[in-house]
Amino acid sequence: MVRVSRARTAVVVVAAALTAGLLVSCGADSPGEGVTSAPHAKDAACERMADRYPDRLGGQELTFTDRPGFAVWGDNAIVL
Repeated sequence: MVRVSRARTAVVVVAAALTAGLLVSCGADSPGEGVTSAPHAKDAACERMADRYPDRLGGQELTFTDRPGFAVWGDNAIVL
C-alpha cells in the first residue's frame, strides 16, 4: 500500500478542480456551443461552400470555429 501525504492529496485535488473549471469555462464561451457539424461537413462540396462564408452577416462579424462547415457570426447571433 502506498501512503500519500494529505498535503499532496490536497494539491492534486485543487489542481484537478482548477483544470476542470478552466475546461468548463473555455467550453462555455466557444462559438456555437452545443451545436454539432452536419454529417457530411467534411465533404469537398461543403468545404468549398464554407470557404465562401461572408465576413459579415446581418451586421455581425464571422467567428471561426474548429468544426468543419460550421460558422458563427457575432456572439452566437447567427449560427450556420
